[in-house]
Amino acid sequence: NDPSVVFDDIVTNEQIQKRAEGISSYYDELIEMTSYWHLLGEGTHTVNGKTVTVSLRELKKKLYLCLMSVNALEAIRFYVSFACSFAFAERELMEGNAKIIRLIARDEALHLTGTQHM
Repeated sequence: NDPSVVFDDIVTNEQIQKRAEGISSYYDELIEMTSYWHLLGEGTHTVNGKTVTVSLRELKKKLYLCLMSVNALEAIRFYVSFACSFAFAERELMEGNAKIIRLIARDEALHLTGTQHM
């Protein structure tokens, strides 16, 4: 009956981490390229033995890919995770939960529209 067991597992669960990495990796790459842009400036640099090309085009590319990953998160992944809650609501089970999920889904639809307009 201790919910912390479930919540603590979220942080260490390999499947959850792998799924989150599909989105977070684009944020990490954008943050890294932005740091190089500010610290090193445009050009080809060697960082920790790795050759890095820093350019405005590469920075914009990282930003675009990050936005598209957010778009996929809000357009697909969130809705897939809501499917069970909606199915319960159709069977008139856990209706309170389904109402909350509907509000979250509405909010995600607004975010989706925003990223698509960008």
